Amino acid sequence: MTLSEQLCCAARACEGAANALAYALRPASTPTSQSSALQQDTCREAEAFAITCRAVMDEMNPVLPLLESDSACIGKQRGLVHESSRVCNGFDTLALILLTLFDASNNAILDTASVRSRSLLSPLNPATCFEKMVTHHGQLRAMYGIIHLVGRIIRHIDVSTTLFLTVPHGSEADRDFQPASVRAAIKLDDFYGRGFGFHYSPEMRNVLRVVNIARGSVHKSHVEDDPSPQFIKNVFMLGWGWVYSNMVLIDNLGFSIEGVSRIGADQTRMTIGTLRKFMNLVEEPLVAGVTSFVSADVAVDVLFDIPPPGDHGGLEPVDSPCHSEGLREVLKTVCWAVRARLMSHKNRPINLNKKDWEKHQQNKPIRPAGPSNSQPDSEQLPKSNENDDMTELFAPMPSPTKSGKEQNVAHTVPKRTASRHETRAQPFGVTSTSWNDVVDKSYLATAFKSGVTTFQSNVSSFLGLEETKPASGLTIHFHGGGFVSQSTASHQAYMKEICADIQDSVMFSVDYKLAPENKFPVALHECMYAYIWALQNAHRLGTLAKRVVFVGDSAGGNLAVALALLAGQLGLRPPDAICVAYPALYIKVAWSPSRLLSFFDPLLPLSVLELCLKSYVENEDHGDRNPLLSPVVAADDQLQALPPVALICGSLDPLLDDSVLFASRLTGAGRTGDCLKVYESMPHGFLNMIQVNITARKALHFLTTKIADGLQVSLRRRGMGLPV
Repeated sequence: MTLSEQLCCAARACEGAANALAYALRPASTPTSQSSALQQDTCREAEAFAITCRAVMDEMNPVLPLLESDSACIGKQRGLVHESSRVCNGFDTLALILLTLFDASNNAILDTASVRSRSLLSPLNPATCFEKMVTHHGQLRAMYGIIHLVGRIIRHIDVSTTLFLTVPHGSEADRDFQPASVRAAIKLDDFYGRGFGFHYSPEMRNVLRVVNIARGSVHKSHVEDDPSPQFIKNVFMLGWGWVYSNMVLIDNLGFSIEGVSRIGADQTRMTIGTLRKFMNLVEEPLVAGVTSFVSADVAVDVLFDIPPPGDHGGLEPVDSPCHSEGLREVLKTVCWAVRARLMSHKNRPINLNKKDWEKHQQNKPIRPAGPSNSQPDSEQLPKSNENDDMTELFAPMPSPTKSGKEQNVAHTVPKRTASRHETRAQPFGVTSTSWNDVVDKSYLATAFKSGVTTFQSNVSSFLGLEETKPASGLTIHFHGGGFVSQSTASHQAYMKEICADIQDSVMFSVDYKLAPENKFPVALHECMYAYIWALQNAHRLGTLAKRVVFVGDSAGGNLAVALALLAGQLGLRPPDAICVAYPALYIKVAWSPSRLLSFFDPLLPLSVLELCLKSYVENEDHGDRNPLLSPVVAADDQLQALPPVALICGSLDPLLDDSVLFASRLTGAGRTGDCLKVYESMPHGFLNMIQVNITARKALHFLTTKIADGLQVSLRRRGMGLPV
C-alpha cells in the first residue's frame, strides 16, 4: 500500500470514528447535568472533527500525486536515497506526520467512545479523553493551514526542478507567506504541552522535552535588557527549569495546567544573545564535563590559534607574489588569529611549540568596514599592547604518555593575564569558552575539570595510547550552530567518537568567527585559510595528509561544501570526500515543504531559522545566485568537480529539502558514488544525541564509515555489527 493510500484510509477511518461518536452522543433533549453537558461538548467536537478530516484531505489533493514513487517531483529519482528509504522530501514528511496524527486522533476518539465501559480505576475518564481529542483536533486544524500553504507552494513552483519558493516582495505569494499573518492564522499551542512531539518516537520525545524546557527557561531568565549579573540569570534559569519540568509532568498526568502550552513555543522576539545562551548550554562547565566523561577517549585534544597571514607561523603576507589574485581576496578577510582544535585517538608527533611563534601577535587591528564585514561602532577589538610578551601558544588537555612526558604544547596567554581574575580577550563572534579553556573562576569547576582530565589521562595510559607515527589521513571538521553560535567544544561528543573509530587520522576543527558580527564570507574565508595552513603544516599536526575529508553538520555542512567549491575556483587541492550531516545548503528566507515544519519544530523553530539566515548574509537576495553561499545553486560543471559526497539528515528536519535538492542536483549532473541517507523520525542536530538515542548512533556510524572510505583507512568498529 502506497503512502497516499495509507493516508486516505487513515483519514476515512478517523472521519468514520468521529461521525459514529457524534451519532452515539447526539442528545435527545437539553442537558441537565454536568455529565450530559460534557457529552454534548464531545458530540459537537466529534462533528467538527469529521468536517476537519474532510477539509484536510481536500487540501491534500494537489499533494497526493507527488507522493507516488513514479512522480517527477524532486527527490523521487531512482537510487537517490540510500537503501530506498521511504521518506524522500518534505511532501512525504508532511504526509507521514499527517498519517501519524490521523492514527493518534482515531485512537483518542475510540478511547472517548469506550470510556464509559471502563472501570472506575481506569486512568482514563471522560474529561481526560475529551481533552486529548480536543488537542489532536487542534493539531489537525493547524495542519490544515500548513497543508494549505503547501498547495500554494505547488502552484508557484515547478516541483521537478526545485522544492523552494522564493517569495518576491509585493507579490501575491508574499501576502500569503508573511510569517506574521501565518502565525495569526495557524494556532500552534496544541503542538506543545500534552501534545508535544506526537510525531516523534517516545524515546526522542523525552529528549526533546528536556530541550524544550531548557529553551523556555533561557527565554524566561535571560532578557537582553536585564542588567542582572550572569550568575543571577543562571540561578533564575535553573529555577524556571524546575518549575517548567513540574508543569510538564503534571500536565502529562492528565491535569490541566495553564500556560504549559507556551513553554518553549516559537518565540517571535528571539535575539542573538538568547539564542547563543540556549545553544551554548552544552559548553557550560558541568555539562561539558559530563559530556567529556561519557565520550570516547582521545589522547590529543588541543585548542590553539593559527596566526594571521604575515605573522611567524602563518602563511605568507597577503601581497606575496606566491598567492593568486583570488587567494589574496580570501586572505584580506583574515586579519586576526583563527582558532582551531586538533584531536587524535592516539598521541602523535605534534610539533606546535613556542620556538617558531615568538613574534606572533594575537590581536590584530580591525579590518576596514565594508559591505561584507562591517561591524557595529560600539564593538571594537582590544588593541594589542607592544609590551605584552606572549608566552606559549597552545593549550592541550594534559595527556601524559606511559613515560609520563607531557606534550610540548601550551595556550596563548599574555603574562599580564595570568592572574586569577583576568581572562584573555576574544575577537568578534567567539562567544563561548571551550571545556579545555575553563579557568579557575570557581574551585568546583577547576576541581571537577582536573579530576576528569586526570581520569582521562590514566585511561589513555592504561589503553596504551602511546606516541605513534604520523597518521596518514586528515579530517577537517566545521561545526554547526546556525553561523551565530557554538564552537568546536559543542560538538566534541561525536567528534571524539569519529576519532576513536578512525585511528589512522587526526581531526582538525575550525572555530570560525560568528555572525552577525562577522557576516558572509568571513567564516568561509577563515575556513579556507585554516585549510591551506593545515595542508602546509600537516607535519606539525601529526599527519601526512595523504587524503583529506571535509566533515560538517548544519551550518558547518554548508561551509564544507562551499569550501570545496571555493578550492576548485582557486585551483587548490580539493578534498577527497565530503561527509555532511543535515547541512543548510540554501541560505535564503524561502519556503519549502520541510521548512514549513519550523512552525512547530522544537529544535529549529521559525524564529531561529529566520534569525540565523538573516544574520549570516548582508544581502539575502544573493542566496539564490551565489554557490559559495547556497551550494544548491552551483552550476553543473562546479558540481561535477566535487569529490564524492555523503549526506545524512532526519525526516523531521526543516532542512531536509536542502539535502534532497542538493542530492538531486548531484544526480542530475551525471555523478555517481554520492549518497543521501534519511533517518526517519529524527530531528535537526541529532548527532549531538548519540549518548541517548540509538538511531543517532547508527547515523554517526554510517557517517564515520563514509569518512573512513574517503580517507581509505580502516574503521576500528566496522565489525561491531551496528546497522547503518
